[in-house]
Amino acid sequence: RPGKVSLICAQQELTKVLMYFSNTILNTSHFGYAFIVYTDAQWTALGNHPIVGHVRGAGMLGSIELVRDKESRERLEPEQKSGGICREFCVANGLIMRAVGDSMIISPPFVSTHEEIDLLIARATKSLDQTAEHYSV
Repeated sequence: RPGKVSLICAQQELTKVLMYFSNTILNTSHFGYAFIVYTDAQWTALGNHPIVGHVRGAGMLGSIELVRDKESRERLEPEQKSGGICREFCVANGLIMRAVGDSMIISPPFVSTHEEIDLLIARATKSLDQTAEHYSV
């Protein structure tokens, strides 16, 4: 159907124009290899936290596993409720992370800046500290 394809192309062009005039393209111009490396290094550093057993990341996606003991990978709570506890601390600290069992997942916006990534890491660290205190770790 030529009409439907034409409409889709027009929508794509309109999106490009709106992104250009709203500076979205300028805001993402820093988003290159160096920025991904920086973000990955910041996220990986969370692996040094006492209750973080494993850190995984790919680009702007990150996941951390919550544990009581790094060596044995013993869970903080038997029924995988620690993620929900940590999520509540995250929300209270102004950070949105998703709890999946004993793991915390995040995907910050592509238009994030270095300063916003630093703030994200600071808030995640604070939330991890509060979670550790909650579980007396």
